[in-house]
Amino acid sequence: LGGLLEIRGGTFKLLSPAAGFLNSLNPSVRLVDGTFDGGANELAIGSGRFLNGSGTVIGPFRASAASLDPQAANGDAIGVLQFNGNAQFNSAELVLDIAGPGPTEQDRLAISGSAQFNRVSPRVRLLGGYAPTIATTIPIAAHAGLLTPNAPFHDRVYSDYALALALRSAPTHTDLRVVPTLAIADTALPEGNSGTQTMNLTASLSAATTETVTFSYTTRAGTAVTLAAGGNAADYNNALGSVSFAPGELSQPIAVTIRGDTSVEADEGFT
Repeated sequence: LGGLLEIRGGTFKLLSPAAGFLNSLNPSVRLVDGTFDGGANELAIGSGRFLNGSGTVIGPFRASAASLDPQAANGDAIGVLQFNGNAQFNSAELVLDIAGPGPTEQDRLAISGSAQFNRVSPRVRLLGGYAPTIATTIPIAAHAGLLTPNAPFHDRVYSDYALALALRSAPTHTDLRVVPTLAIADTALPEGNSGTQTMNLTASLSAATTETVTFSYTTRAGTAVTLAAGGNAADYNNALGSVSFAPGELSQPIAVTIRGDTSVEADEGFT
């Protein structure tokens, strides 16, 4: 049927629903200090639908390609969604407003059972000029347990904040962590007519951290290629590996082998 089910200051309770009733209903749900009591029946929010507001879902819950946005009953941005049961989030968008360091200044999910996050996409909005520093931890969900995801835990965290935000989970909580951004500077090098030489790229963090930061990398062909093509020789050797920044370090080198040849070519590049 679709549509919107709004529960305002009361409880919507399923007593003896027919098989498949909730799947056929497929609503968006807005809780205004309200409660959805499905008992043992799973509330499933499907593609293009949403669950928002502040209130409680009793029974198992699943969001698939849906949006969740905690909001206060009075319309303010900060709210809490409580799940009394297990909750699963599949390719779901989590809209999270953060206005300060205190728990009443942060959107939260409170899950009494186990949580499972599969390829979720948090969308974070920092309000009121709040500017958390590197290594700040922002709790967004508390749960009694954490189930192993069936897919990558999350895609990326979307935010217009100058620093990056990463999603991290432990058995009883899931947090946002403020982390530095990573950049690799553009570098140019004459390849020469023969032999090989090393191009040293510089990977840099936007700010130092108190923890070790590790990332993996690989090169990708552009106009420069790793295999001979069109009668021209290979331009470079593919580079694949990982780099670690110790606490306090801001830059690390990445070496790529460049191969010279006598072909007449324009400037070439790879990423």
